[in-house]
Amino acid sequence: MPVNLVNRFIPFFYRLDEDTRFNMKIDMGASVCFGFFAGAVYPFFAVTAVRLGVTGTLLAMITAAPFMGQLFAVYWGHRSDQGQKLPFVVISGILSRLMVILLAFVSKAEFFALFVILHFLLASIGGPAFTSLVRKIYPLQFRGQIMGRIQFIIGMVRVVVTYLAGLWLDAHGFTSLFIIAGSFGILASLIFTRIREPQEKLPPRSRFSLRNTFQLLKADRLLRLAITGFFIFDLGNLILAPVYPLVQVNELGLTNLQIGQLAIFWIAGWFTTVPLWGWIIDHFQPLHSIVISIIIFLGSPLIYFFQSPYYLLMLASFLGGAAGSSLELGWLNLMMKLGGARSSQYSGLYLTMLGVRGLIGPLIGNSLLKVMVIYHVFMVTVGLLILGSIPFIIMYFVQKGAGTGQRKSK
Repeated sequence: MPVNLVNRFIPFFYRLDEDTRFNMKIDMGASVCFGFFAGAVYPFFAVTAVRLGVTGTLLAMITAAPFMGQLFAVYWGHRSDQGQKLPFVVISGILSRLMVILLAFVSKAEFFALFVILHFLLASIGGPAFTSLVRKIYPLQFRGQIMGRIQFIIGMVRVVVTYLAGLWLDAHGFTSLFIIAGSFGILASLIFTRIREPQEKLPPRSRFSLRNTFQLLKADRLLRLAITGFFIFDLGNLILAPVYPLVQVNELGLTNLQIGQLAIFWIAGWFTTVPLWGWIIDHFQPLHSIVISIIIFLGSPLIYFFQSPYYLLMLASFLGGAAGSSLELGWLNLMMKLGGARSSQYSGLYLTMLGVRGLIGPLIGNSLLKVMVIYHVFMVTVGLLILGSIPFIIMYFVQKGAGTGQRKSK
């Protein structure tokens, strides 16, 4: 990357040590390949399932699939704390993306759902280890900004690829697209093997205990508040997982290209705002980024509730992407801040609870569709988003009070 471009995009690059700069370069290369993979498949899993005839509970399971594997994240967080983190990230990446290649040869709805679920089950294995790995390889002073720029690269690639993938799907179907995308995903994991993970003094090996892990909630009041807030407001978002594709395909009659364009605006919202969230986290604290995400998340369900025209659906997607990136950086950095050396366990607990709400959210959404007008479900989400902000407001004042107490004690 030319020096002038580096200085513009990463003004602090030459203030980093050699290993951090090397890891950033490897991370960026892997991110380009991952962006190709994610842009080609993730926006189209649910709509492809709908076009294959998937409805009802099976559709809810597909939309819940990204969260099913997270149910076991608390276990993988414990396991990854027993050794180096990189193997968990790489192996889970390779195996999960191999499932997408196999998915390309499926034509029956039931098998399509099975391989989607297997993909996310395998991908979730590396989640807690990735959080701890990022904490190890990137310095605290610049961590949020580095993560923001990595997400920016992924987003730029995803915008282009998602647009082309929408055209390709309308013309040729999903078989060849998923084969190529899965190959790029595996390549991303292979590039990531070159990351230089610092050696660390490992804790004594111990048996996994779910009870001991959940003792973290009992011992850490701030963690309890955070997990409660995440559960309530994100459950509101996940209720809409099976609703969005049904509205887009059955109510609005959108084409794959139009759905791809909405995905592009979602990605654009993600990658154009993520550097800002990284700056906010580095200069303030992760809690600010999380609260901002809740406020922005309100935009999308309100726009759909009022049955707005297509150009406003683009705005809804943009807002959803911006909120998603703010939440992603927010929760990762909050778990690192609260957990310290136990970041893997803290993030594992977060991801396990994400799995719980991710599993029940789409099922609740599917049940609500049977008892109310489809557009009214969006207002249920609005209510849960507002309710979910309360624990974070309490958390803010608890932290502020603790800080004041420390200053007075000095």
